[in-house]
Amino acid sequence: MGGFETLRGKRYLNLETFRKNGQGVRTPVWFAADPGDDATLYVYSLSQSGKAKRLRRGGAVRVAPCDARGTVTGAWIEAQASIVDGEAFRRGMQLINRKYRPWKQILDLLARFRRRDARVGIVIRRQAVSSPGQAPAGPRPPQADADPPIAPDVTAANDRDRIAPRTPPTGEKHMADNGQHIIELDRQRMQAMAGKDIPTLNKLLADELIYCHSSARLDTKQSLIGAMQSGATVYTGVEPSEVIAQDCGDAVVLSGIARINVVSGGKPNAFSVRFTDVYAKRGGQWQMVTWQSTRLPE
Repeated sequence: MGGFETLRGKRYLNLETFRKNGQGVRTPVWFAADPGDDATLYVYSLSQSGKAKRLRRGGAVRVAPCDARGTVTGAWIEAQASIVDGEAFRRGMQLINRKYRPWKQILDLLARFRRRDARVGIVIRRQAVSSPGQAPAGPRPPQADADPPIAPDVTAANDRDRIAPRTPPTGEKHMADNGQHIIELDRQRMQAMAGKDIPTLNKLLADELIYCHSSARLDTKQSLIGAMQSGATVYTGVEPSEVIAQDCGDAVVLSGIARINVVSGGKPNAFSVRFTDVYAKRGGQWQMVTWQSTRLPE
């Protein structure tokens, strides 16, 4: 049987694992191919995630290329997956770290601020998967859930489980709840900057915020809000567009474009930036922990 040639050059993988009753659960994840074996892929997860629990019961899976939202963009491939540690885990993480630099390193940094389960490696190999006791690699009609309740699957790489529909059409769009929620929160944060709404900014900005302007100037939460309160920096409009979210469970990475109107040092200015910002969840509350922007040519 062939390898995973159709996944070459792809950024995201939709990984479908199966519950005891055969119902598929899909998760968009980061992945890396083994350069020495085109029939082997590496993924990682948290040790107590939903997908890890399902894989310990049986390794039958399906994979397909997708976008950051989980929208499938190619054909499904039947495969076999297993939890690994030791050298296989280290090799997989090395390949993933290299492929997703610097985003993987940013998420690793955020993970230091949170108590997380240990990570486990997942090796996916393309081969026949039907064997006694394993769910067939294909969706079944919805049945009563035979699994105990499972908390949302929160890998540090866009890893929120979604139950597969009975007959999913190619191109159907999915957006994890966290991602859409944070897009709206970030819009509120931008409106608060333009409206000089300090209480809202205090709520949405983390105390350890690192705010890197398009000019490369760095601000903390205190210095950013302080400049607004003093009038040294006055935002008159901040409007986002083309925003997408990568939902990583208790961290969400946003990427998009923002049109900024600002008066700095008494001089008005208007320009567009391409930005990346990260929100982390602490004590049930989402806060922005970093902002990085690059000015776009007019």
